[in-house]
Amino acid sequence: MLGTINLDPASSDAAQRVVRAKEYLTKKDNGLAGEWWGKVWLNPPYAQPLIAEFTKKLILETCLGRVKEAIALTHNYTDTVWFQDMAQYASAICFTRGRVAFAKADGEIAAPMHGQAFFYFGDDVEKFADVFADVGFVVGRIECSDH
Repeated sequence: MLGTINLDPASSDAAQRVVRAKEYLTKKDNGLAGEWWGKVWLNPPYAQPLIAEFTKKLILETCLGRVKEAIALTHNYTDTVWFQDMAQYASAICFTRGRVAFAKADGEIAAPMHGQAFFYFGDDVEKFADVFADVGFVVGRIECSDH
């Protein structure tokens, strides 16, 4: 969907076997500290307060225009403040059909206890909807408004 990913700010060496971002930051690099740019893939730490901090940072960097396009994968916790904020600013959301299996750093496949959502930030909602149609139910905005 994104083509080349410029930055993965919450990653690991193991995750990069799949993501293949030009640059990625690990826990020791502190992805919250610097500016984000270009096309971003974000699978934030799911524990509080980190998930709220990473999703807020994505919204900020997108609003500032440094992030041109992004996809974030999170739990589908629709009742949380961070989810509501992401939904307000995202161009589209894909609610997955079933749950996404994750590979742990040691290669073991983990089965999550909750469903997920992919948030899309960018101008090509139609392409996102096409690419993610087989993944789940996609909702998107025709037009973004300033908040």
